[in-house]
Amino acid sequence: MNIAKLRAVGGSVAVTLPRPMLRQIGLAAGDEVEIASDGRALTLAPRRKRYTLAELLRGMKPGDMPAADDWDSAPPAGREAW
Repeated sequence: MNIAKLRAVGGSVAVTLPRPMLRQIGLAAGDEVEIASDGRALTLAPRRKRYTLAELLRGMKPGDMPAADDWDSAPPAGREAW
């Protein structure tokens, strides 16, 4: 277990993280993280990139995507909005 000290920085409070720990999870100074709290503990995780549809489809050609029969009448399989 590592111990860190909270420090006042302007109007905020900061904590320093050991470099070996950052390397272990693939983070570096300047990276963005998501912060969550359950009321007792904080969790930091690398920020996940949110892709636009255009970014996801960039570079695809018509034959790249497999065809699915009856896709328009299938029940939702994720977080689709109807």
